Amino acid sequence: MKHYMVTAELVDETSGKRFMPGDTFMPASEKQRKRLTDAGCLGDEEVDPLDGLDDLPLGVLTREHLENIAFAIARQQIADASDDDLRDGIASHRERRNALANAEAFEQSEGGAGGTGGEESSGTGSGAGDDDRADGLDGKSIPQLKKVAEEENIDLTGKTQKADIIPAIRAARVTRADALRGEG
Repeated sequence: MKHYMVTAELVDETSGKRFMPGDTFMPASEKQRKRLTDAGCLGDEEVDPLDGLDDLPLGVLTREHLENIAFAIARQQIADASDDDLRDGIASHRERRNALANAEAFEQSEGGAGGTGGEESSGTGSGAGDDDRADGLDGKSIPQLKKVAEEENIDLTGKTQKADIIPAIRAARVTRADALRGEG
């Protein structure tokens, strides 16, 4: 979507956020853009909300600036991606989300099952309840991770990046641990 310079104070009807003259605004539709332009709240010409931000240190940027930059980067990546890349990205996101949910459920069950409930491990346990970061996966290369997955019969179909492979292995381990706990 395109951004326009705010020329008169306005409140976005969708978010309720107030915009002041000099801010940039991204209308949700062409109809909204036309209505706000006709009312004198938006300028006629598209503006780049990132102009002048490239040289500023990240620490001085406002939350709005950071969001605008992140959205611009994401929009460019989406525009450059093929349909298959987008499908793979969405699938990876869903898998990471599910793996995180499974890991959180596992940690909660471990904390409530006689453990200390803390997040630190003493390092003397068997490894089953240790923090996921202690599993050594982060330090492995992609070929080493694929070997681990193969040894543990974990399906990595569609996963080619380390950021996708590690959560898949961890999620499979959590699922396996849950299944074993259910049998005991």
